This record gives sequence, C-alpha cells and structure tokens, in this order.
Amino acid sequence: MENEKKANNDLQYCYTALDLLEELEKKVYERNELRRQFEEKTQARRNLIIGLCSLVLPAIIWLRLFFSPDGILHQQELGNEFSDFFTRLLSLGTVTVFLFLAGYFFGLFLWDGKMLLPFRNKVEKKFKQEMDVAVERINQGNEEILSQPVFQENRIPQKYLCIEMISILVRYFESHQASFLEMAVYMLDLDMKNSPHYRNILPAFTLCEKEKNYLENYEEEKYIEQIKDKYQKT
Repeated sequence: MENEKKANNDLQYCYTALDLLEELEKKVYERNELRRQFEEKTQARRNLIIGLCSLVLPAIIWLRLFFSPDGILHQQELGNEFSDFFTRLLSLGTVTVFLFLAGYFFGLFLWDGKMLLPFRNKVEKKFKQEMDVAVERINQGNEEILSQPVFQENRIPQKYLCIEMISILVRYFESHQASFLEMAVYMLDLDMKNSPHYRNILPAFTLCEKEKNYLENYEEEKYIEQIKDKYQKT
C-alpha cells in the first residue's frame, strides 16, 4: 500500500514537471511571437517611410512635366501625335520606376547605417516599449516556473528535464515498469546507454537550461541598454 502511494506521488511529480515544462514552452513560444511581431511592425513602418520618401523625387518630376508652362500638357504640337506622347510617357514611367527603386534601396542602406540610428530608434521606440512590457511579464512568469521545487530538488537529473524525457518516465510508471521515481530514472539511464533511439531523443540543451541562460543574458542586456540610454541623453 505504501509502495503504491509512493508510486502515485512520484507519477504525480512527473505530471507536475510535464505540465510546468509545457507551460514554459508555451511562454517561450509566446515571447518569440512577440519578437516576430515587433520585427514585422518595424519593417512595415520602415518600408512605409522609405517608400514615401522615395516617391518625392518622381512626384516632383511628374508634376513638373505635366503642370509647368512648358510641360507635356502644354505642348500643343503633340496634340495630334499620340504615338510620340505615349513614347514620352512610357519613358517617363521607366525613369520613375528607376528613381523610385534607386531611392528605396538607398533608403534601406541608410536605414541600417549609423546616420539614421537616432531616427530609427525613435520610430521603433513605441513598438519596442510595448514588446518589452510583454516580454518582461513573460520572463517573470518563466522565472516563477523555474523556481518551482520540481526544478530545484534534482530528483530528476537536469539533462532529463525536458518534455521528451519526462514523457518516457511517465510511460514507465503507467506501464508498471517502475514503482518509484529513482527506479524510473535508473531505467532511463539504462535505455540511454543501450539504445541509440533514446540518445537521439535527448536534446543537447534542455528547455530549462536554455531559458535559464536566456534570463541571465536578458538581465545583462537590459542593464547595458539602460547605460546606453543614459549615455545618449547626456
């Protein structure tokens, strides 16, 4: 009876670890989506700004040729020569496309350089602030998950703290191959040594290891950004 209770407790322990890992994976995915959306929003705003700026010169040329006193519309001699008018219009369209593309790609070149860095930061500031708030909330939730006893007690080795490996531990319990956690871990160790299949499943770095490393680097990057902001303001 006592062994059955321990088996149920250890199985529940694995279920808890599995639920927490799935929640952690979900939050990491949500954070990656926020970064992807940030990139999309900033690129869309960049393309809009550069596109509008690239239209300025072609628009001036069109207005000059069509509405100036000596423009195309005021050249009466072309009134009965539609083919000449069309040829000039086609040439003008070709030049317009060339000028627009040249301006657009030159704008992209400048955008990625240091010259427009302050303006680019100003454009991205609103989107970045929104993303940072959401990322900060997710990071706090992930820190809470990683501080749970399941990830601190080392009953499950760190290298097995991933959904794939814990699912195997659960299977040992459910198939009655193991009656307590230490036995399940021992069986997994044996399978890892004897089966290439299990070794291929084991990731080089678990999600927990990756997230701990990310959170440490995030705090360092945040501190560096704060110093840069203070330096730019002075």
